[in-house]
Amino acid sequence: MNISTYPKWIYWCMVAWLLPAARLLANHIVGGDINMAYLGQPGNFRLTLNQFWDEDGIARSGNAGNYETVLTVYVYSLRTRQLMDQFQLNRSSKQEFSYENPVCARSQGLRTSEVRYTADVRFNPDRYTDASGYYIVWERCCRNAAISNIVSPGQVGMVFYLEFPAMRPNGRDLINSSPDFVLPNGKYACVNKPFQLRFSANDADGDELRYRLVTPLIGYTTQAQSLPSNPQSRTSYPTAIWQPGFSNQAMIPGPVPLQINDRTGELSLTAGQEGLFVFAVEVMEMRNGVRIGLARREFQLMVKDCNPMTPPAPVVTSNYQPATAISFCQGGNAQLETQTDPKWSLQWQKDNVNIAGATGAVLTVNEPGIYTVVKSLADVCAKDTISQRVTVSLIPTPTVGLTATGPLTFCEGGSVGLQASQTKGTLRWYYNNSALNQPNTPSITAQLAGTYTVEYYETGNTCPGRSSLQVQVNPLPKSSLTAAPLAVICGNESVQLSADYSGGVRYGWQRNGSLWQLTTQNTLSTTQAGIYQVTITDANGCQATSAPFTVTATPLPTIRFDSIAPVCDRQQAVPLMGSPAGGQYEGPGVTGNQFNPAIAGTGPHIITYTYTDANGCRNQQTRTVWVEDEIGLSLPEELVVLRGEPTLMPVAIRVPVKEASWSPPDGLSNPSLLRPTTNPDDSKTYQLRVSTFLGCTAEATIRVKVIERMFIPTAFSPNNDGLNDTWVIQGVHNFPACEVYIFNRWGNVIYYSKGYGQPWDGTYKGERVDPGLYTFRIETNLKGIRYQGTLTVLY
Repeated sequence: MNISTYPKWIYWCMVAWLLPAARLLANHIVGGDINMAYLGQPGNFRLTLNQFWDEDGIARSGNAGNYETVLTVYVYSLRTRQLMDQFQLNRSSKQEFSYENPVCARSQGLRTSEVRYTADVRFNPDRYTDASGYYIVWERCCRNAAISNIVSPGQVGMVFYLEFPAMRPNGRDLINSSPDFVLPNGKYACVNKPFQLRFSANDADGDELRYRLVTPLIGYTTQAQSLPSNPQSRTSYPTAIWQPGFSNQAMIPGPVPLQINDRTGELSLTAGQEGLFVFAVEVMEMRNGVRIGLARREFQLMVKDCNPMTPPAPVVTSNYQPATAISFCQGGNAQLETQTDPKWSLQWQKDNVNIAGATGAVLTVNEPGIYTVVKSLADVCAKDTISQRVTVSLIPTPTVGLTATGPLTFCEGGSVGLQASQTKGTLRWYYNNSALNQPNTPSITAQLAGTYTVEYYETGNTCPGRSSLQVQVNPLPKSSLTAAPLAVICGNESVQLSADYSGGVRYGWQRNGSLWQLTTQNTLSTTQAGIYQVTITDANGCQATSAPFTVTATPLPTIRFDSIAPVCDRQQAVPLMGSPAGGQYEGPGVTGNQFNPAIAGTGPHIITYTYTDANGCRNQQTRTVWVEDEIGLSLPEELVVLRGEPTLMPVAIRVPVKEASWSPPDGLSNPSLLRPTTNPDDSKTYQLRVSTFLGCTAEATIRVKVIERMFIPTAFSPNNDGLNDTWVIQGVHNFPACEVYIFNRWGNVIYYSKGYGQPWDGTYKGERVDPGLYTFRIETNLKGIRYQGTLTVLY
C-alpha cells in the first residue's frame, strides 16, 4: 500500500511485563487481515497477510528481530471443513507509519509498522468447485494484556480470517479478488468528543461491499501453544468474551457507541471512557445481490481524556483568499496554503487520508478531491484541529482532434501535414512544448522529429483542449564507399567494395552510370575497373546514393627470387637475393635479407619474397631451403684388432648418407661401404669421407692397430722341477690392461691379476693348490676380445 494511506495514529498500549522468552507470544501484533489478489490466470493468486506491529512494545520486550519471517496459512472447505491447502508466506516488507501528531505519538510511545507476508501461490481450480465456498485462516496467541474491553486479553489468541467463493463453479472459471482494506488514519479518540475513522475496503472486481462490526475471534491458541500444532479442522472459531458493560452493540461504549456505516465503512463514536479497545470489522462481498466472500480486520483504538488545549483551526487559502472550492485545468495544478508557525505541526489530507510527507504550509495539488489540513501543537500533546473542506475539481476542456495528411514516420527530407479538427476559436501550435510561430491556423507542415501539439481555446473558456501527435523522422542511410585492399585491381585479383552502412535491405550497385548488380549485401567483389556507386535502401524504405568511387587496374609487378642451396653449416647465415630491391623476406629464421639456419632449425623451410609497387600491387615468390642436420660422423681414435680376425669398422653417424669412401682400400672388405670389415696385415690409418643426399660432406680418421693373439697353455706343473712351474701366457704383453681370473671348482676366485707381469705359480694364499681342473677368464678390455677356458694343474 502507498504510505499516504498509513494511519496517523494507531493507539494501543503494551503491558510493562514480558512473558518468558521460551513462549514468544503475539502481543506485539495489534491488528491485521488477509486478502487474496487474482493474478490473471485461473488458480493464480497473491496471498497477503497484513500485521500491524507495536514497535515500541517490541523494543521494550527485548525481542526485536525475533518474530516470524515465515508463517503458514491454512485453506479449508466451508461445507466439509476439510483441509484443502496450506501455504507459506514470507515476510516481504516492513514500513513504519508516519504520525499526524508527532508530539502525542512520542508521548504515548507510539511507533507502529505495517508488516506484510506474501506469496504468489497456485490453487487447483478443479478442486475448488464447491458452491459453499472456502476460507483461509491464521491463528496466534496472545493479545495485548492492556486491552480494556475483553476478558483475559493476555491469555487468548487472535484469528485472521477470509472467505472466498468457488474458483470453478459449474465448470466455469470465476474471476475474483477479495476486498482489500485501506489503512485508515488512526486518530485517537477523545472522551465525550465525536470521532470518525475511515475503515473501508477496495474491490478490484467492482463488487458491492457491506460492512458491520463483529466480535473479535480468539481461536484455539494458548499461552502454552502460541501457534497451531497441526492444521486441525474446526467447525467454528470461538469469539472473545466482553467485559461487563461491553457488548456487540457497545464495543466502545459512550453517548454514541462505536458504529459503522454499512455502505461506506466509516466508523463513528463518542466515547464515554478512556481505554484501549479492540474491535473487528467484517466486510461482505456481494455480486448480483449474492454474498460471494467475506473479509475481517481486527483493530485497536485508544480513547484518551484529551488535553483541553487546542490550536486555532487552520484556514486553507488559495490566491490569498479563504477557499472552499477551487478548480484548475486538466493537466495543470493548484496551490493550497495555510498559516504556519513553529508552535504548530501540519498534516495535509486528501479525502480524509493523510498525504505522505505533506507537512508544510503549501500543498500543490494535481488531482481532484476534498482537501483538508490538520493542525496540532508542536511541543505539547493536545487535541488537534482541522480546516474547512476545500473541494478541488477539474475544469472541463474542449475537445480538439489532430490528424495527419500522411504517414507520421518518414525519411529525412520529407514532411507531413498536421490538421486540427477545430477551425473556430483560437488555435496555438507547439513543437516539443515550445510555441511555434503559426498563429491561429488549422494546419501546419511537420518536417522534424518530435511531438507536435495543438491547443484549442473555446470562447469564454481559459482551459484549452490539447491533442498531440508524435512525428518520427528516419535518418537516411550512410552511403560512402571504401575498397579493400586498395581501389586498384592488381593483375587478375579482385577488389571488394564496401558500403559503410550494413543495415540496408537492398543495395543497388552501379558501374559507369548503369545498374550492375542488385543485392542484399553491403559488399561487392569486382575484377573490372570503372566508376562505382551504390544506392542503399534501409528497412524504413529510406534511400541514399554514394558519391562516385573510381577503381583502376594495373598488372602485377615482375619479381625474381634466387634459389637457395642446401645449408650444411648451420652456423653460417645465408644471404637472400630478390629483385626488384626493396621487398620483404619472410619465413623461419629470416632477419632482414638473411636466412639464419641456426634459428630456423633442421629441415625444409619456405621463404617468401614479397614486393609492393607504387600502385600498391603486390607479387611474391617462394623458395624452399633445406637445412641439413649435423652429420655427426665420428670414429674412435684407435681400433685394436687381432691379426687374421675381420673386425667391423665402428662408425657413428646421425644422418643417412648417399656415398662413403675409405682410403687406403687395403685390408677392407669394401671401401665404398659405410661400415666395412677390416683385416689388415699390419697396423694402418684409414680416412672415411661421406656425403649426404643434400650434398653435405664430412671426414674422419681411425688407426687400426694389429696385434698378435695370445697363446694360453691348458696345463702346467708347479712342482719346482724347473719345467713349466708357472702358467706362462705368450702374447699377453700386447694386452697390458688385461685382467686375469682363475676359479676353483666351486666358482671361487683363487687368483686375480691386473696385467700379467708375474705368471701364476699355482698357489693360493701362499699354499699350493690341489691338482685338478680349474677355469680361467681373461678380460683384455678391448672391445670384442675375451678369453676363457679350463686349466689343469699337475704335480
